[in-house]
Amino acid sequence: MIHLIVFITSLIMIGVGIVILLSSKNLIKYVMALEIMFQAGNLLFFITSISKTPPLAEPIATMIILISVEACALAVFLSIILVLYLRFRSLDVSKLRKLRW
Repeated sequence: MIHLIVFITSLIMIGVGIVILLSSKNLIKYVMALEIMFQAGNLLFFITSISKTPPLAEPIATMIILISVEACALAVFLSIILVLYLRFRSLDVSKLRKLRW
């Protein structure tokens, strides 16, 4: 029963992330939506790894590595956003798209 609740929760989190990606124009909200979807994927990965009768250690170790890689990616995303804001004084995606050549 708890597996079904966690599965539904992770699907809701993925849905919320997709809705935010489609409706937002702010880069910070984009990054937040991506992180919500990453964490939903980690939650699904975790719940499927512990649902086995002897809990497997490999998926859990892989999940810990994924979380650390996501933290590094988040740091890179935020540093790029900071540079974009300092250079163009805007985080609006539609304004940044006009800067293409």
